[in-house]
Amino acid sequence: MKTNTTQQKNIPSGWTQVRVADVLDVNPEQITPQSSPDDFFQYIDIASVKDFKIQELKIFTGLQAPGRARRLVRKDDILISNVRPNLKGICRVPDYSVSTLCSTGFSVVRSRAIDHGYAYQVLVQDDFTNYLVDKAIGSNYPAINSDDVANYQFLLPILKEQQKIAEILGTVDEDIAKTQEVIKATEKLKRGLMQQLFTRGIRNSEFKISKLGDLCIFKTGKLNSNKAVDGGAYPFFTCSQETFAIDQYSFDQEAILLAGNNAAGKYSVKYYDGKFDAYQRTYVISVKSEDNLSYPYLKEVLNTRLNELRDSSVGSTTKFLTLKLLEKLPISLPPISEQREIAEILVSINEKISVNKKLKAKLTLLKKGLMQDLLSGSVRVQI
Repeated sequence: MKTNTTQQKNIPSGWTQVRVADVLDVNPEQITPQSSPDDFFQYIDIASVKDFKIQELKIFTGLQAPGRARRLVRKDDILISNVRPNLKGICRVPDYSVSTLCSTGFSVVRSRAIDHGYAYQVLVQDDFTNYLVDKAIGSNYPAINSDDVANYQFLLPILKEQQKIAEILGTVDEDIAKTQEVIKATEKLKRGLMQQLFTRGIRNSEFKISKLGDLCIFKTGKLNSNKAVDGGAYPFFTCSQETFAIDQYSFDQEAILLAGNNAAGKYSVKYYDGKFDAYQRTYVISVKSEDNLSYPYLKEVLNTRLNELRDSSVGSTTKFLTLKLLEKLPISLPPISEQREIAEILVSINEKISVNKKLKAKLTLLKKGLMQDLLSGSVRVQI
């Protein structure tokens, strides 16, 4: 893997190759809070690097700030997690009205002779992450040290070009963030609607409560998961969130496909009508009477019950959904006409979420391509 220690070839005209330590301060200061109880600090912890968000801060008084030696961070400082670098625990500090402390589990990088926006884009690129992964020591919680960060080498254009590159990439970041906010808002709307629709319906109709086993027939596939083939003619449903392909089929029907096992208990629910095949631990659920239960409604109901199913599943290393559990699962049944209306509302919201997720994926791919071009100097910006 690339170690980033040798002189790069084809350095663009007017650019230089530098180390992080040449133009950035790494871990510029440490403090031991000795403040009065009236002095407040926002504290950034490293408890969960994978889910780390700069906005999720705890507020402590100076005397309550965890630990003895912590780093004071400022606006536009860059925080780099010292553990599990493959999870990309990197962020910029926004502007806050009170002092912000961070755990010593982060390397703090502060701009000195470089535009801070350009520095951030350099440090969130895949090349830097791969470099840290290569340097990390340990298996369960691979870690890096500040020297690894300080010795990373990258290309540096003149200041005005740095600023222009940072502006272009930052604009795409803003578009990605706005799209993510739309996704979050739409998902929140969906959760609120589901709570209402599955308890009170659209017209406050009277709901019947039935067991899933009284309404559905359960079968499973017969195949191993390794039967998937690239470019197969038919869908192949396994316990993965992804749908694979296969060149044979055992089912030709309308069905709900429910994953029967998953290591983390994150089961998937899918709907399909046509020819397909299924993994031996995937439930193929058929509705006994469509006069009583709509397939789209059943899919949305099961989606709302996934957390409940996860908590009720059995197994330690791998979680399993038993047939007995599913057959006893109670579901609310409004009139069939209202089931269809509820499903249509939720499907339209799902489509909006899907469209924005695809947009976010396109923007993310665009950003990756722009970073490769602009940070290498293979494409120059006008200044």
